[in-house]
Amino acid sequence: MRFAADRHWRSQHGFTLAEMMTSLVTFAVVAGAIVSVTTTSFSSVGYQTRMLDAQIDVASAMALIRSDLLAAGYVVDGVNQPIFQDVTTGTTADSVTFVGDVNSDNVSERVTYAVVNRQLLRTQDTWSGAGWTAGTAQPVANNVTEFTLQFFVSCAFAAAPAPTPQPTPQPPTLQTAAEVAGGRTSVVKIKLTATASYKGKIVTKTLTTEVAERQENVRPNC
Repeated sequence: MRFAADRHWRSQHGFTLAEMMTSLVTFAVVAGAIVSVTTTSFSSVGYQTRMLDAQIDVASAMALIRSDLLAAGYVVDGVNQPIFQDVTTGTTADSVTFVGDVNSDNVSERVTYAVVNRQLLRTQDTWSGAGWTAGTAQPVANNVTEFTLQFFVSCAFAAAPAPTPQPTPQPPTLQTAAEVAGGRTSVVKIKLTATASYKGKIVTKTLTTEVAERQENVRPNC
């Protein structure tokens, strides 16, 4: 009878201290692994979010610049001024000022893009008939570390001497800022880079594009 009672007690006594400690250690290890994976996932999501934000910011800015430059030289209200009025090139923070009807309202605008304190700013002035009504600079991209412009003049063929049956193809020629402001251009090459940081990681997005001028008073005569 005593042996039966001992067997019954042993079957009901539960876990020993050693078994409980082993279980706690195992649980702690598993929980730590889960927390580590979760933290890494959240960090990765945060990094990807910042990357996406930088990409969207740069992409939307580039689309706006392209749209504006395609309207350069399109004037219908008697503005008799150089199309490209001010150009700075050769730095990582280039700037450009040009004239055109950028919003298709039959009124000429003067648009300036310039980098100030890592922001790409856009200023739109409006032609009043006698002069420019100044606009307010608006940021179109943040954390800008590079905004470069290159202007090329390109003629499909140069004028050939009379005896020559075929004209000679001419490659695009890179123009200086003074040449652009004082003359005409065919193609504008744009590079825009935005750089930010997230938990020690650098997030960088770079876009490049080329805009072929389509207005006759911008393209060169060949």
